[in-house]
Amino acid sequence: MTNFIKNFTKNYFFINKDIENEKLITDSITQGISFKGTNLWILIFAIFIASIGLNVNSTAVIIGAMLISPLMGPIIGMGFSLGVNDLKLFYSALLNYCVATVISIITATIYFMASPFDEAQSELLARTSPTTYDVFIAMFGGAAGIIAIFSKDKGNVIPGVAIATALMPPLCTAGYGIAHSNIYFFAGAFYLYFINTVFICASTYAGVRLMKFHQKEMPEHIAKKSRRLILAIIIITIIPSVFLTYNVFSINTLRRNVRMFVKEELNMIGVQAISHEIDEDTKTLKVAIVGNELSANEISHIEDKMHKYHIDEFKLKIIQGMQTDSIIRHNINNESAKYAGQFNEQVITIKKLQDQLNKYTQYQEITKTLEPEAKILFKNLKSATVMNCANENSPQDEAIAIVELLPDTKTQKTDISLLKQWLTQRINADSLRIIIAIDR
Repeated sequence: MTNFIKNFTKNYFFINKDIENEKLITDSITQGISFKGTNLWILIFAIFIASIGLNVNSTAVIIGAMLISPLMGPIIGMGFSLGVNDLKLFYSALLNYCVATVISIITATIYFMASPFDEAQSELLARTSPTTYDVFIAMFGGAAGIIAIFSKDKGNVIPGVAIATALMPPLCTAGYGIAHSNIYFFAGAFYLYFINTVFICASTYAGVRLMKFHQKEMPEHIAKKSRRLILAIIIITIIPSVFLTYNVFSINTLRRNVRMFVKEELNMIGVQAISHEIDEDTKTLKVAIVGNELSANEISHIEDKMHKYHIDEFKLKIIQGMQTDSIIRHNINNESAKYAGQFNEQVITIKKLQDQLNKYTQYQEITKTLEPEAKILFKNLKSATVMNCANENSPQDEAIAIVELLPDTKTQKTDISLLKQWLTQRINADSLRIIIAIDR
């Protein structure tokens, strides 16, 4: 049985036979560190794309920006250089990382300062509150990335890691925070970016050590000091995420407990809870009910049960009777106003579409009567067609008349001039362009 487990583990989990040549791996990582010329411009364009995606709340655009971003290069380079004790390579990777980070934030800030859309969309807000889950995503994403880099058959892992660890959106969100003077957005987003950086580096460092890459000579006391520093940075990075995760967990637990309390204790025969609200400032749980009115004793009895749901720090306030009617009327009015607004928007849209349609069809009837008249007045005329050529944003009615004349050497310029004058008066458009062609 022991031999079976060993053989199974060796056949399915050992990756040494798939590892690329060490020199090729080192060269590949070293080349990806530099942020000059092409790499720098690709980064700038990718930041603009990601910023637009966050601004218009387009997940597809954000993913596209992450796929073309070269930000992983210096981060992998820092972890790799620490793993092989190459301080020169580490300082080069760190310098390029700092340059890339600063330029990315500046680029995003410029975009969001110029953008007319100020509202923070859900894709942007998602990058402002990192948790421990982001630590695990960066850690496992970095591990998958470094294994892919080491492997001979890299496949499509690196693009997937770039999407999963999401380095660009936090940088763009940090730029949004600067552009709108929102320190909370900047701090939360930059902290998420720092989490991704640290744990991708840490995974790369661990991968290099586990693969037993050749390490440069380094004095033992410096090696110990660097290991302690790496561990300290990892711990310091994790601590805030633990507190943020705990806060998110506490809020979700509170909301779940409140929902259970309202569902189980305030939905009874003759009584139905229609809404509830938690007021953190006054520590009050407000519940609106319809149906039979509850007495003070009944409300007190229900409030005594709040400890079962671990929400006894809140005071229960029941809204019923005329107060509930007022809330219902208020909700109905809000819904009515919302639907009325949507209806008005649809009416305006239909009118715009109708106006556009009229622009393109208004000359069809004119053409039917205009061509016979023109043939009587101008003997050499073969056909005459009038159409609208204004686009949807055109402020005026712009038409184009296409006139085809029969081949006749006697056609004079004065005849063509008279034809143009007649068409201008007959069509009566704000703007008219006339194209005259002679059939050959």
